[in-house]
Amino acid sequence: MEFEDLEQNAKHNAISKYGDPPDDWYESVYSQYIGDKAVEATGMFVEHIHYAGFHSQGDGASWTGLVNIDAFIEHNVTPTHPNAGRYMVLLALMQEEWFGKHLRIYTKSFVCCNSSCMGLESTSAPADVDSDYNEAVFAHGIFQGASVRDLTRSIDFDHLINDLEEWVLAEAKSLADEIYVALRDEYEAYTSEETFKEIIYINGWRFDSKGNLLTEEEVSHGI
Repeated sequence: MEFEDLEQNAKHNAISKYGDPPDDWYESVYSQYIGDKAVEATGMFVEHIHYAGFHSQGDGASWTGLVNIDAFIEHNVTPTHPNAGRYMVLLALMQEEWFGKHLRIYTKSFVCCNSSCMGLESTSAPADVDSDYNEAVFAHGIFQGASVRDLTRSIDFDHLINDLEEWVLAEAKSLADEIYVALRDEYEAYTSEETFKEIIYINGWRFDSKGNLLTEEEVSHGI
């Protein structure tokens, strides 16, 4: 029988049995995020993607990699942002290496793949950055000559770092959810009835009334 002549249940049976996508079906989606310049411009450097899908409650995607904090701030903090001035000081502190420029994104579970299982390694600053004994001044930029200690205190450094880390993690999870939707859409496109029809046409397949694929011999004998 031609696929179009099958009952709907038989069509579903045929698609479930013979409509598996190629083993590398996800690679085109991966390439949109791993090493992609547009994604990296936001400060997110995706190294590995993990996913489970696409029909269970716990399905989802996560990723591991790095966040370039200064690129993240420059991308997301506009001049009209309410904390633009504080983040300018933060950028200056990073440029003069008072704390690291990167956060590492990791997954907290080897079983769960969705974004809720993602975490980040916190940024650490030298203990003396706002110490009374820190007499260092900025060596470069718009804050050149200003007291590192005084500017660090003026931006409420610890609270700003905590807020930034929560913001980064939320954006990293949002990106993971975006990746999952892209993977799901790609998978569904490969396993759709329209795509399966194209595979049938290319291979000249015929089916029995239950949607089982007939061999060439069975087709030639009119089974």
